[in-house]
Amino acid sequence: MHTSSRPSNATRSALIAAACAALLLGVDGTVKDDGSSAPAGIAPTKTTLSTVLALHRKSIGRLATGLAKTSTEQWTIRGGALDGTETDVTSGNNERDDQTVGPFHSATGTLAGKSWHQNENGEVVIEHGLHSLDTSTERSLATVDRYVTLLGTTTSPDAYVVRVAPPDGRLEYLFYDRSGGQLVRRESAIRGRRHVATFTDFHTTSGRTQAWHEHTSDGRPENDRDYTLTTLAYGTPIDPKALAIPTATSPVTLASAHVQIPIKLIDDRVIVPITISGRTVDFQLDSGSSGILIDSLIVHALKLPVYGNAVADTAGSYDSGRTIIPQMTFGGVTMKNVEADVAPFTFWSDDKTPVAGLLGFDFIDGAVVHIDYQHSTLEAFDPASFTPPAGATSLPIALDDDVPLVNAGIAKAIGHLFIVDTGADRSTIFSPFAAAHPDDVTDLGLGDEMVASYPFVTDFNGVGGTVRYRPLQVGPFTFASYVFPKWLFNGTHDAPAFEDDFDGLVGQDVLRNFDVYLDYAHEKIWLVPNDRYRARWG
Repeated sequence: MHTSSRPSNATRSALIAAACAALLLGVDGTVKDDGSSAPAGIAPTKTTLSTVLALHRKSIGRLATGLAKTSTEQWTIRGGALDGTETDVTSGNNERDDQTVGPFHSATGTLAGKSWHQNENGEVVIEHGLHSLDTSTERSLATVDRYVTLLGTTTSPDAYVVRVAPPDGRLEYLFYDRSGGQLVRRESAIRGRRHVATFTDFHTTSGRTQAWHEHTSDGRPENDRDYTLTTLAYGTPIDPKALAIPTATSPVTLASAHVQIPIKLIDDRVIVPITISGRTVDFQLDSGSSGILIDSLIVHALKLPVYGNAVADTAGSYDSGRTIIPQMTFGGVTMKNVEADVAPFTFWSDDKTPVAGLLGFDFIDGAVVHIDYQHSTLEAFDPASFTPPAGATSLPIALDDDVPLVNAGIAKAIGHLFIVDTGADRSTIFSPFAAAHPDDVTDLGLGDEMVASYPFVTDFNGVGGTVRYRPLQVGPFTFASYVFPKWLFNGTHDAPAFEDDFDGLVGQDVLRNFDVYLDYAHEKIWLVPNDRYRARWG
């Protein structure tokens, strides 16, 4: 049941465009294997795909007759300078996995058809199942549709190689042992890298066979991990409490039900001075960040501990770790014992304001956060007593990735995975969405004019490096119930780690026209048009 593909909070932060304006050091300059090419050394075979898959099914076996459909697994984890354990419990279609590495605990699960996760700061999100890459690949393999093909055999390992490549899924190469049929290797194309999992040390328990050791790698030794199964039991009674969705906690405490937070609004970037251990550091409020990020130099200066050693990708590659910040205070807000990501991060919001951190999900989830772009104010409300302002438009959000995902329309196309990103200077359309809807993202003139006047490769700074883009004017653009006849976007390309399977970003250029209330507790964003909106659109 164990799977190593679930991202930690640190990894999730690296998936998102945390701040399109942020310059982060650490691009490694190495040539990446994006995982799209077939493994080397494949020889033809006369064996059929159905024979290989039948051999694999036989290798798994069946649970002994009469056993309840329950299991309990205990795993040890080694690697990334953080060792730990994982406990996985299943009962029928319900499951819960608890992972502890170093001082950090997180959990994921499914209960009564609802998937959920709890991050290292204790915050819980009920997921909406919006991402389809992995599920589409699993469905193709389960149904053995036309996207599943047998490529041949390899000698190292001695295995049949099956390619699974649905157009709306994730590309994978599966290696099945030629003698026994066990899955011994899986290569997946994930965010522009080849991720490899190897499976060894197979044991049979109660009639079912599985690997007791898994090694994962993305081509960078710092990220290698080993998972070893130490205890496995089938058919034992499971206490319902072991499968329950945990009670959410939050590191956020408000001094009252409504607090004013001092900020600097610089080019519509919300800059929040935060005091940590007597030192004030400027953070950017960033709904596009799935956690808290702090510059490694600040962490060193404050003598905070750093746990783990990994390399992450967003706009580029960079060294990353994690820390625990004892206390953060700003305005009437106090956050204690905050798990945060650590990376070499700094950018200048203006020539007097170096920004050394991102204030993302772990703060926003603990309050209703109100941004008044026109009057340069930031407020936080207790979610339990918050009442939406009169005349506000409700925009439903999903928080599957700890960032607000919304529907947005471009011409006749609808994207369900646009990130509302207060850290993005300009709204962005990602290349997979553009490729899927070419007629709807045809430039309406201004983008082509801008390219003609400046015919050079253009990029913006993101976490880890830069992302190439071109200006793209499209429309109508629909956001909540508001329709804009034309809008100028950035259109990215060749940035799989930055884009993953998201559709794009709705940034400050759109948000500045509203009073914005980020209400994660009720899975909504509330929008009230301001004078800027009324002056232009009525």
